[in-house]
Amino acid sequence: MRSKQENNMNFDQQIEKYGYCILDVDGKSEMAQETISTQYNIMVMCHCGSATIEANMQELTIAQGDCLNLINVLNMRTLSMSDNFKARIMVASRNFSIDATMGIPTEYMEQVFLTPVIHIDDHARWLLLNNCFENLFLTQEQPLLVKHNEVTVSFFRAIVIVLAHINMMRTGGTVVTHYSQADVYFRRFIDLIYAHVDREHEVTFYGSKLNISPKYLSTISKLKCGRNAKDVISLFLISHIKRDIILTGKSIKTIAYDYGFADQSSLAKFFNKMTGMSPSQFKEQNT
Repeated sequence: MRSKQENNMNFDQQIEKYGYCILDVDGKSEMAQETISTQYNIMVMCHCGSATIEANMQELTIAQGDCLNLINVLNMRTLSMSDNFKARIMVASRNFSIDATMGIPTEYMEQVFLTPVIHIDDHARWLLLNNCFENLFLTQEQPLLVKHNEVTVSFFRAIVIVLAHINMMRTGGTVVTHYSQADVYFRRFIDLIYAHVDREHEVTFYGSKLNISPKYLSTISKLKCGRNAKDVISLFLISHIKRDIILTGKSIKTIAYDYGFADQSSLAKFFNKMTGMSPSQFKEQNT
């Protein structure tokens, strides 16, 4: 068991810095007795035993072979737990979850998060999910790798997609094998952001590239991920800026120029709005 005290930073700090935290929990661990009271998304893979928890005023029981999936958890506590209980828990921030699931059809998200407990009785599928969790756990242990958002996001996306397919097959739902026009636009929108966000920060640019109005692009974005197009662009932009501050060693002034800001002050204003701190403060905390 890797407890919170064994980390170089505490539970909330790790989620704030990396977007997620994975812990192994058993009936004797301190984590099992803690109350989570911040707005996180939570996934639990139960390897052995059983436990009953209360989350957002709802009582849920999980047992061996179950995967518990909860979104926007405001309060979660353990009501009971068997002595042989063993599980792996992933706690992710809302922003990390949004980044990781952008472009995934909404039907998939509904299958995962509208069914709190999904039982997995197929060994191969359980192994596939467990390997995704293991990869995230190992990445968390590597300070350099964990800063590469593309690595962690890909593993989380895989978990969501696999769980959605498992639940669709279990409930007789239809596995989505094609995308709607809105899905196509949104996926192209995300691709364009990756390609141009270093210089283009306005919705009008991306709308023109897609030959749709900025208003319609924001409507699609809101439908697909719950945020308007401008917010999505800003989330990608701040993610890229954070990455460059941590990894490149460039000055804040150079980064401001690289991302098309008028000056260092303009970048600082945007950064503070998105994170509540200055670029210099962020650099000091993370390098």
